[in-house]
This record gives sequence, structure tokens and C-alpha cells, in this order.
Amino acid sequence: MERKIQRESSRWIEKEFKKHDPRGTGAIPVSAMHKIVETLGPYDEEELKDLIEHHLSESTYVVLNKQTRQFDLKSEGNTIDFPSAMAIAVHFLKKQARRNTNEFAGKALVRLNDLPRFSWLQEQMQHKPNRKLF
Repeated sequence: MERKIQRESSRWIEKEFKKHDPRGTGAIPVSAMHKIVETLGPYDEEELKDLIEHHLSESTYVVLNKQTRQFDLKSEGNTIDFPSAMAIAVHFLKKQARRNTNEFAGKALVRLNDLPRFSWLQEQMQHKPNRKLF
């Protein structure tokens, strides 16, 4: 399921990543990752912080110094690279897909009328309680 979600969402995540990475360094700041996850839907702030802390890294990129006409290395701390951004986004997409497929997620008590094929049985029992069904 995870690979399927990753395959289907990779183009969208790549576009969002490029939108928030104007310098083309291959890394985005933490605030941009928050914006990307917000577009996916509701999320748990604590869980997002834990995932971001796990994937934080320091990015190094090359910049042309116009005065000396040489390339300089610049580094930027607390950034998230593309594979990490993909892993975070897929984590929340997978959670959302599970929530959509499982009708009983978050329910502590499942009742008879929650089951779709037994709803007609519940209706018949309410209309004629003295009648034997079987």
C-alpha cells in the first residue's frame, strides 16, 4: 500500500517540493514542510514534529561568487531533502487512506446499525418486534 501511494503521489509531491525550493538546493525549510502537509488534510502536530526531527539534516549547495568567479559552498541548517519530504508526505497519505477504508476507525463501540448489511434487519426489528425473523 505504501509503494502504491508513493508511486501515485510522487509527481504531486515533486511539484510542491519545487514550489517551496526556489534556489534549487534540493532541500526545503521546516516551515515549507508544514505547508505541504497542510495541503494533504488534517494532521497531528506532535506527530509531524517527531517526523521532521527524525528527517532534519543540513544541506550544502554550490553558489557562484560573481566577484571571484569561483564556486563557493554554502550550507543551510534545519532543512528537509526530497526523499525525507516524500517519506513524511507518504506517511500522512497512508494514514488518510487507512482512515477512509476502515469505517470503524476511532469507534470504541460498533453497533448493529453501523454494519451496512444488517441495517435492514435493524429496521425490521423496530417495525415489528413480535415477529420472528428466522
